[in-house]
Amino acid sequence: MKGASGLALALAICSVGVSGFYFQIDYNDERCFYESVPYMAMLSVNYDLLNPEARSCVVRITDDERKVLQSTNLKELPAKGRVTYVAQVEGTYHVCIECPGQMWYVSHMAKIGLSTEIADGSDKYGRHTQYDVDKETTAKKDEIKVLSEDLSKFAANIMNIKSHQRMESATVKELHDTYKNMYSYILYFYILQFVIIGATAGFSVYHITKFFKAYRIV
Repeated sequence: MKGASGLALALAICSVGVSGFYFQIDYNDERCFYESVPYMAMLSVNYDLLNPEARSCVVRITDDERKVLQSTNLKELPAKGRVTYVAQVEGTYHVCIECPGQMWYVSHMAKIGLSTEIADGSDKYGRHTQYDVDKETTAKKDEIKVLSEDLSKFAANIMNIKSHQRMESATVKELHDTYKNMYSYILYFYILQFVIIGATAGFSVYHITKFFKAYRIV
């Protein structure tokens, strides 16, 4: 059985490529892969649980002496995700997938998609890490994305409100200027009307007085 599984694994790797492949593993069986990881680099194991049986599997990362450095139960994680580990020393690290079965006489096979990545965690001077190894932050990436979208919508709403307020202010100012101009025109009209009435009255009085004097009425 193990020989057939190994052959199937080899065919899967050859057909899909080393960057990503899937394989089937029996309950109570284990499959291991190794990677050479530099100092302070992050080893990322991307997994995809392709059937319900794969929920019981565990991802273990060990050093070259097969000492367990990190053990992750996939039952507690989403069906598709990532397990990361930062190498404290340069060397060969083993990534092992084990699927413990509860009943030895029941035959089940877990189907898992797997790919590994290595990210150099040092800057160009080799002094600082460039990635965040906070597992809680990594696990809440989707929540952060939703929060970012909500903040973007909130900022857009604020910009719309400010734009509306600017439009209202411009409209109020325009109406104020219009009413002010109308008031000035009305005032000038009344002043001109008073001047015309005064001039007409003076002209009339002058000619009436002249008429009376001409005919010696006064």
